[in-house]
Amino acid sequence: MVHVDTALSGATRAIYQALRAGTCIPGQRQRLHQLAPGTWQQALADVLAVSPRPPGDRPRHPAIEIAIYPDVVWLAARSPRAHKPGTLRERGP
Repeated sequence: MVHVDTALSGATRAIYQALRAGTCIPGQRQRLHQLAPGTWQQALADVLAVSPRPPGDRPRHPAIEIAIYPDVVWLAARSPRAHKPGTLRERGP
């Protein structure tokens, strides 16, 4: 499970870096509109205005975390670290 955690952390950092660079994909923007109508722009501005933090430490805002979650999972699933043997266990019947 350590590899999965590492893949999720790396994916989350990558998404936040993309957001800080001004990249917000349409799905994220749509989810933000739904989660925080009227306040999503301020929530995004607050999170992105925070100065760079140490690896693994990121600003947390519930609407932002939820809005990026599907993209974090998608990106983490494509990480080579998530697919190392023995990192994911299949569920039994």
